[in-house]
Amino acid sequence: MKIDKSFYLREDPCSIAKDMLGKILIHRSKNTSFKARIVETEAYKGTNDLASHAANGRRTDRTDVFYEEGGKVYTYLIYGMYVLFNITTNTKGNADAV
Repeated sequence: MKIDKSFYLREDPCSIAKDMLGKILIHRSKNTSFKARIVETEAYKGTNDLASHAANGRRTDRTDVFYEEGGKVYTYLIYGMYVLFNITTNTKGNADAV
């Protein structure tokens, strides 16, 4: 079952993070299909959350996506070897994510 966009527009990223546990991500392209179960989540609560890339209202080309409407995907590389996956939550301008 596909998750409705309203799932991501809720105000509390902590409850969204809990609700995302166990969900299956599916990526389909012309020749392949990839599925992954979400087994760990973290929640980022806007510009007041010092663990967020949007902490203290920081805005760069890289972090602008955090300020978008819920449901946008944001990936980034850490330590030169791990790709992390975030999804924006809440309404446009709030910088919440899971």
